[in-house]
Amino acid sequence: MIVLITGPQGSGKSTQGKLLAEKYSVPFVSVGDVLRTLEAEGSEIGLKAAKWWKKGKLIPDAIIREVVEEYFANHDVSRGFVMDGFPRDIKQYKWVHEVFPNAIDAVIYLSLDIDEIWRRLEKRRGLENRADENKEAIQERLDEFLSRTVPVVEKFKEDEIPYIEIDGAQSIEDIQDDILESLKSTREVTDR
Repeated sequence: MIVLITGPQGSGKSTQGKLLAEKYSVPFVSVGDVLRTLEAEGSEIGLKAAKWWKKGKLIPDAIIREVVEEYFANHDVSRGFVMDGFPRDIKQYKWVHEVFPNAIDAVIYLSLDIDEIWRRLEKRRGLENRADENKEAIQERLDEFLSRTVPVVEKFKEDEIPYIEIDGAQSIEDIQDDILESLKSTREVTDR
């Protein structure tokens, strides 16, 4: 099973991705978490990436691709995976199709209105003190999401990859229930 979860920052991608991965006993891959770990470890690629995301900018494709390739080389994804935060632009989308042709079982989009996004991110900023969540960085990331990632979502739909849009303003449990119910109605989700 390969499921990609996308949506604006603060929409609950990681929360839902972890729950879904646990349900299907596959790895959860959060590109953001991997990058933050690499930065904390002081790795060259992590420090390079941090310069971008702390400004709210999308990290260049070459860096993201290197991080994702390294993750897949060092982890067993033979039974599939749930991934959030990738692909974020058309170049990354094309790369996903090269690496996993006809293998994506579903794309889940967690939708939120702009007021709810800001409310959640303000709360998270206070709790986690993340450097990538100052007001300027949040606005930059939202602008990047709208201009670069939303077209990727449209491309998934064009290419007839099973697309599931879920209201991300619901409770965690209701979102998960909606995801699981929707996955039943897409092409068969199987363990690989």
